[in-house]
Parts: sequence; structure tokens; C-alpha cells
Amino acid sequence: MSSSVVQFGLISSLIAIKRPPRKFAFTDTRLKELSTPLHGAPHVYVYDTTVPGLCVRLTSGGKKVFVAACRVHGRPRRITLGHIDRLRLSDARTAALQIVASIASGGDPVAERTSARVRGVTLEQVWDDWRARNWDRLRPPTQAAFEILWRRELLGLQSTPVVDITRAQVQRRIDTVAAKRPPTARKLKAFLALLLEFAVRNDIVATNAARSAQAPAYVPRSRIVSSDELPHLLDAIEAAGEPWRDIVRLILMTGSRRSALMAMQWDHVDLTHGVWTIPSQRSKNKHVTPISLTRCAQELFRTRLARRAGEPWVFPSLT
Repeated sequence: MSSSVVQFGLISSLIAIKRPPRKFAFTDTRLKELSTPLHGAPHVYVYDTTVPGLCVRLTSGGKKVFVAACRVHGRPRRITLGHIDRLRLSDARTAALQIVASIASGGDPVAERTSARVRGVTLEQVWDDWRARNWDRLRPPTQAAFEILWRRELLGLQSTPVVDITRAQVQRRIDTVAAKRPPTARKLKAFLALLLEFAVRNDIVATNAARSAQAPAYVPRSRIVSSDELPHLLDAIEAAGEPWRDIVRLILMTGSRRSALMAMQWDHVDLTHGVWTIPSQRSKNKHVTPISLTRCAQELFRTRLARRAGEPWVFPSLT
């Protein structure tokens, strides 16, 4: 007989010795003597012959956990009761019997447990979970805006269970803010809808209480500088001094956002071809955005370049 056959037989014998019986009358001693599966092997379930449905799950990680095995509306379910080191056998048998009795009377212990779990989830816990998953993807200005909304506008709701937050509560909060700060009310509605939608996706609530809330409509600004006002505006820009004079002039020349201008680096400016390229992390639409520069804008850049002291920024900090 070859050595490989002998080795295979020995290994098979060892595995057979370690495999626990499938059913027996549970006692504390016998449960402690149960061996767990080898590393990487699937879970093993052993069943109590004293209380039908009570079993212990043995894992390759060395855990032994009481489980109630049952059928709810015809579907098999396993409900975790607790680790055998922290739950007495008598208590595990009582819990298993209670689950069986609940099912017999038409109850759904799985749904009841889920309901009890989500019942205690507060808006603050949802906010913490949402931040843990999404915070790093937000730009710093958005992070700052969300922090302000959370701290200032949601006092009193933060510790409220999400399942208890109603549409009426959300609407009252938005209306209170809208009375003095309509733009903030719009942001608050969007922020709450974001958090509650996260709660919906995680089965904490069934509906988003902020989705149908009403916030003040956005009214586009249509202020246009008249020809009589234009000379005064230009004089004010010239008198503004550095760096605001050049920043405002470039806003007028390029139509770009102030934040993009303030973050501009010389590596983004191509004076040979007259193009300023806004990188995706600074662009509102998250795309690389090329901006054509007029002759006046190019001249302004050349003037600033001549005064450059080695900084990477077109508008370095004055401090």
C-alpha cells in the first residue's frame, strides 16, 4: 500500500473523529466538549433532542452559538440566540420554546427582532453611518455645509428614532427655517432627504419623510448692471486692491466661480495657447474644464507671472 493512501486514510480518520454528532441531548459538559470545524470548513449545526429547533452553530473560527432553527411562513429561518459561554442552556431552551410558540400563534420572530433593532436607530446614528461611507467623497465646502446644517438646524431631531420622524415634523422644521432663510431651508430639505433615503436603503424605515416636504422655490437672481452703474463698478474694482482686484476682473472676463479662481495654480494656465484648465476636483461638474482666456485676461496673467515669487498659486495667501 502506498504512503499517500496511508496518509489519506489517517487524515480521513482524524476528520471523522473531529466531526460532532448531529443530534443529542444537550448538556453543559457535552457542549463544551464539542470540537469546531477545521479552518476554512463550513459551519456545522448540532441539534438538541430535548427541545426541537434548538441547535448550536459551530464555526471554523472556534465559536459555539445557540441558534433557534424554525420555519416562518414556510421559509426556513435560523435565529441567533447567543454564545454558549454567555447564555445558559436553560435560557437558550426557554428562548427557543418562546420562538416556537410565537410562530404557532401566527407571529414572525424574525420581523419582530428586526423591528426592535431599527426601533432604536436614531437620526444621529444614521448620520454617523452615512458619514462613514460617504464623507471622503465630498468636497471640503460640501462637508462644511453639511456640518453646519447638522449642528444648527437639526437640534431636537438628532436623538429621535428615525421611525418616529414624520412628514409633519420635517415640514415644520423646514417652515421654521424658511421664515428667515429660504436658501438654508432648501438645503435643509435636501440634506434630510439624503439621510432618510440612506435609512430607507438600509431597511430602517420604509419611506422617506423628507421627500414630499415643501421648501421655498429657488428664484434665480436677475440683477443686471446698468450702463450708468458700470463705470462705478469698474472704479470700485480698481480701488479694491490686491488680490481682489484681479480676482473680480477675472470673474468678469471668464465667468468662472470664485472658489476655482482662488485655487488656481500656474500649472493650470497655458499662456501660449490662451487656456486655463480647471481640474476635475475643482470643477462643479467634476469634469476637467478648459476656459479660453481673452487678451485682457492673458495680459493680467502675464503681469502677475512677472511678479511671481516661486509660489505654485496664481493667488497665494497674503499671510
